[in-house]
Amino acid sequence: MRYDSLLVRYNALIRNNQTVIEPAIDAATQSFELADQNARDYSKIIKLDTKTIKNQKFQIIWLKVRAPLLGAALFYLGNKSVTWGWKF
Repeated sequence: MRYDSLLVRYNALIRNNQTVIEPAIDAATQSFELADQNARDYSKIIKLDTKTIKNQKFQIIWLKVRAPLLGAALFYLGNKSVTWGWKF
């Protein structure tokens, strides 16, 4: 029996699929699984970055508000101490 060229090409295609495409599919699934695992870590990093940014914003606001706030607190305590009868 003589081999048909279509049958030969079909068998070659099947062998090619088994040797090339299946390992590629396995590699792709592994890379997607790794990406899913790393996505949790990336979200943690993003949360830490936003927490750091919020902390830096708070520090900047505190630098601007600290002196007037302390002055007002000392002024208030000074007035209260006079009403309580304390003298400096």
